Amino acid sequence: ESNLTDIDVLQRLLKDYSDRFDLPIAITEFDINTTNRQLQADYLRDYYTAAFANPAVNEIFNWGFWES
Repeated sequence: ESNLTDIDVLQRLLKDYSDRFDLPIAITEFDINTTNRQLQADYLRDYYTAAFANPAVNEIFNWGFWES
């Protein structure tokens, strides 16, 4: 899906923010807007893995998890 941030881009952005500001990072607007369940599962896994691989990330707030 074109609206999903590429995981390599996410990793670079998180590194840039953590290097630049030296503060904890909270991802507070995470959402996957697709009905493709396999894409949701794969992207969620890859996104969380990339985010929590950066030591500055200390939380993720996931919107829409309980929605159909």
